[in-house]
Amino acid sequence: MDANLFAVTCTADIEADRLNTFFTMSYENGARMDCQPCLLLVNAWDDLKVQRELTHTIAPVDLSGVRNSFIGKPLKEIALELRREAAQIPSHTLSTVFAVLDERSRTEDNALIVEFEEGELDTARVHFDTVNAELIRIGVITGNVGETRMLAENEPDGVLRTKALELHEQGGPAPRKKLAADPADR
Repeated sequence: MDANLFAVTCTADIEADRLNTFFTMSYENGARMDCQPCLLLVNAWDDLKVQRELTHTIAPVDLSGVRNSFIGKPLKEIALELRREAAQIPSHTLSTVFAVLDERSRTEDNALIVEFEEGELDTARVHFDTVNAELIRIGVITGNVGETRMLAENEPDGVLRTKALELHEQGGPAPRKKLAADPADR
């Protein structure tokens, strides 16, 4: 997967404040894991044609005068359209794996990561603060949503959450090496 942007669509009427929460949480946690912002809000396929160069979406999001063409659409239909639209972007910057804020996202801090491959739809529910980093992981390491889905299914509420490594897990000064000949060790 050579893409460096992942579409974010909404299949429910998501308020601008909620979208701002999503982007802020996802990017803040992603930054702690050295992940660059990679989410592109797409309200209609024309959004991709209007922009000269696609760049990631940042908060605050302004939805005034914006009509979302994905509300109520089936995920499979969106995935098929995204595949077609992404193929038309010359730089191949848009992945066919994408995030969806749905009805649950209106009240809970989670979204779906969606992939449509070989006629099958695969989804995983992921916490807002994990979406950016998880999409990058899928794009760089696993190549599909299957592992993410399995990890989410093992969580008590079915929502995958990742946490940034603590400082002691990231490395740092090594403990002082003790030498056998050191009199202080006797």
